[in-house]
Amino acid sequence: MAKRYATALLVTGLVSLATCAGCRAMAATWTVFFPKETVPAEFELPPAKKVLVFPDDMFSPLSYPPAKRSLAKKLNDILAEKKLAADLIPYDELRDLAADDADFNKLEVATVGRKLGADLVIYIVLDPLMLKDAPEDSLWHGRFGGRVRVVDVRKGRIWPEESVGRQVSIVEQPADNASETYGEKLALTLGAKLGEKIGFLFAEHKEEIMRQPVPKFDPLE
Repeated sequence: MAKRYATALLVTGLVSLATCAGCRAMAATWTVFFPKETVPAEFELPPAKKVLVFPDDMFSPLSYPPAKRSLAKKLNDILAEKKLAADLIPYDELRDLAADDADFNKLEVATVGRKLGADLVIYIVLDPLMLKDAPEDSLWHGRFGGRVRVVDVRKGRIWPEESVGRQVSIVEQPADNASETYGEKLALTLGAKLGEKIGFLFAEHKEEIMRQPVPKFDPLE
């Protein structure tokens, strides 16, 4: 109880500081109490490769397919920003191939990559896109995830060792929103956040952590 009370006081103090001294002071104080830890990449993509991001919902068709484009765009943005690919294949080219090729769902991942001129494919087998715990619920509770593999179009899978792939998931806090378009916005947000989390598998990044409190010494104990 004491720890929860102390944390509440800290957060309240930081909010007050933001009100009184502005965002710059708030940011500096937040960094002191909640430092960012450098997290290394789990896997370094081979350099100078043309990359295709392939989110696949064949096994669990999404209730809102544009979430796939949101995921791919965010992941491509991170790969470009971190200079992890020599070139990137736009998601729309993948979508057009899927629409034009009647046998698309029968193609191997490497074959799809070769058809679009890729050297590597970041392949994501998507889990169901969940926007609510149940359709009749009033609260939105977004969840999205998938299993990630990196496939060399000539060598086959190069990461991870597990053939099922590296599981990555996103869970949003429950939200009460009566807007008719909120579900679509939530789906796009989940796609982008999942794309970002997948991107961080391949790039060093900063992650905020709460500094451990200093143990209190009581001479009477």
